Amino acid sequence: MIREVTPSEATQVFDLMGKVYASHSFLAQGLEAYIGQLEAGRYVSLGKFDGKDLQAHAGFRVARDFALINALVVDPGTRGSGLGRAIFDTRMNYIKSNHSFDFVVGYSMMQHLRSQSLYAEGFKPIGLDIGYPDIYHQSDSEYNRGMASNAELVLCQRLSDRKYPVELSVASRSQKLAGRILETMGVDYQFTNRGAEPSDSEIFLGFHPDTERGLFTPAYLEETATVDFAPLLASNQERQNFVDVIKGQI
Repeated sequence: MIREVTPSEATQVFDLMGKVYASHSFLAQGLEAYIGQLEAGRYVSLGKFDGKDLQAHAGFRVARDFALINALVVDPGTRGSGLGRAIFDTRMNYIKSNHSFDFVVGYSMMQHLRSQSLYAEGFKPIGLDIGYPDIYHQSDSEYNRGMASNAELVLCQRLSDRKYPVELSVASRSQKLAGRILETMGVDYQFTNRGAEPSDSEIFLGFHPDTERGLFTPAYLEETATVDFAPLLASNQERQNFVDVIKGQI
């Protein structure tokens, strides 16, 4: 059965994550911090249990108006069984029925179309995260591609029809793309000069959600950065077009 994970079962989640991932931001926070978030209601973990044994996990961070989904993992011995899809869908239904979020957002690795395909067509690209080591163990040849840097699409789905006004500072040359993203998500936006003006020498990557600063937090890459787009795959044309726009700035 799939149910909420209790703080007393947190060690099982960390053990399963460590079994699959060589490094992951979820693991980097530490077990004690994870338990604290569960107890405070700032994080929700769902687990698929076979008796007392955890077979799969999917969680989400709780922000004021959005859910940031992450840490989907299945035991390698159950790959291909549909368990990943089942717990992804259960998490989505939980978010929609148990919380009053305006959006749900997540990061999907572009090296793995199987993972990206879990995000239905309703998930729209709002950002791109570039340049971090492969998170899978090197011995996992099915998933670890042995590349020095990887990329993730930031995919977002609107859950409510409430008005959602946004005021933000974006570099002048990036405002067209920023506006297009916000319009796609049905957001009323206004650009402002408040705060430090982002440098026009940086490449706008769209938005990276931040539980403190907000869902639509602008993200940039140094213009001198070198990015290999060859291994980056998109599961539909809309997502590919988004990556092409980012690529066109570099």
